[in-house]
Amino acid sequence: NSGSTSNPSGLMSAPANFVYSGYLDGSTFSNHGSGGYYWSSTAYTANKASFLFFRSTGVDPGTNTYGKYYGLSVRCVVDSPDLTKISTMQEMTSDICAATTVGTTATLRDTRDNSTYSVAKLADNKCWMTQNLRLAGSRTLTSADSNVSSNFTLPASSTNWGTTDDGVARTNNSGNTSYGVYYNWYAATAGSGTAEMTSGDAASSVCPKGWRLPDGRGESQVLYDAYGNYDSFISATSAVLSGSWYISSAGGQGSYGYWWSRTASSASSAYSWNFNSSVHQLINSNKSYGHSIRCITE
Repeated sequence: NSGSTSNPSGLMSAPANFVYSGYLDGSTFSNHGSGGYYWSSTAYTANKASFLFFRSTGVDPGTNTYGKYYGLSVRCVVDSPDLTKISTMQEMTSDICAATTVGTTATLRDTRDNSTYSVAKLADNKCWMTQNLRLAGSRTLTSADSNVSSNFTLPASSTNWGTTDDGVARTNNSGNTSYGVYYNWYAATAGSGTAEMTSGDAASSVCPKGWRLPDGRGESQVLYDAYGNYDSFISATSAVLSGSWYISSAGGQGSYGYWWSRTASSASSAYSWNFNSSVHQLINSNKSYGHSIRCITE
């Protein structure tokens, strides 16, 4: 830009720290200490490419060209990555989601159990899992791979579900693997959501690092409203009517869907999102019930 063309010393000072590195032509070094030559990624002709050149009197930001066989210095720049540039759930960041175009989809691997999930940037401008979480219990979650600040051992499947203990069960009685794993609220929040928590957001979750549970102030409702109707919502999110689990059996499969939020509503309940073809609303669910999980980017 116009500032840099008259201020080559700005390139040579911190934080850029460019140097007059000269260039190499065959076996001959030239202009060491008097000129800086740095390749771009842009070809000019079959034999030439553009480069950045600067000297004490000015800067040429790429309009000069040299033969591709010349030896010039290299400084690398990081692209703004989007959803298509990562391969694991744990690589996701809010910046990556922000750089992603609405409607973009990808398949990412959860490093904790190597399950793969479809994810998408949806119409609410957030990135969502478009499959239910299916991380099974009897494993320790750490801050390196999960949305936790301290280690949490995810409970094993249990037929004795309590409000603040146990509560992970994979359903097999329907044969529908898309239902994933059901979690009570204590398990869903990685132990940060207990009976003593009567309001506010749980600090942790069983979501992968870089992801979290949606809040109980309407993130799921906003997503539904963004698509306008049930059919378009189901199409965009691949939402399934996975029902709910309580004690030792599932109910409502094929009739209702329930997704946990991270927000407590009382000592015994937390907000979940309940939906079918005619209902889409936040409800107070007993913390001991087993609901599905869809994670959203931080």
